[in-house]
Amino acid sequence: MRDAAIGTGIAVDKMLALTGQIPTVQRANIVMPSAEDRAKIDVSHRALDAIARRLVESQRRYLAVCWQSLIEGARIVIRYAR
Repeated sequence: MRDAAIGTGIAVDKMLALTGQIPTVQRANIVMPSAEDRAKIDVSHRALDAIARRLVESQRRYLAVCWQSLIEGARIVIRYAR
């Protein structure tokens, strides 16, 4: 009934008041890292960033070789097509 009433446009807080219910409260406890933990996290982030940079550079070199091979292959095909 509650979902049907809400679907018709009755506000949630009014529906809860009419049915005698109280709204639920969601709460989260967030633990902030200490300075020592933050330093460890920063070290690992820097290491992961370095790995990511190496992967991107490797991919760029690979794609450059692939494109170069493709262009060279196209030149050969054009040369023999003439």
